[in-house]
Amino acid sequence: MAGLDDGTSSIQVGPTLKIPRILQPLTSMRCCDGDSVTFAFKAEGEDLSYIWDKNGRVISSRGTTDFLVNGPQLTISKVYGEDEGVYRCKVSHFSKGLRAGTENFFVIVQAQ
Repeated sequence: MAGLDDGTSSIQVGPTLKIPRILQPLTSMRCCDGDSVTFAFKAEGEDLSYIWDKNGRVISSRGTTDFLVNGPQLTISKVYGEDEGVYRCKVSHFSKGLRAGTENFFVIVQAQ
């Protein structure tokens, strides 16, 4: 908000963003060493982007065959003890430089 020379103020209203909505959430699971797992969910919205992370660190498919990130789907080719943790997918919609988003998460726990 900026003041005008005549002592009044003005308000500028920008575009409204619709926050992506999770239609089918991720679920946590137990698995064993060597299992292959795929997590997928459904989100509603336009021009969505997805960022997956594990315990707060972004997951990338580059340079690894262990993780395959494909939008709202994450595949771990072989699960091992070090894969245990909290996985999260941030779903965002960008429009005119503005961002609206939501998060979806699950936990992998090694079976005993």
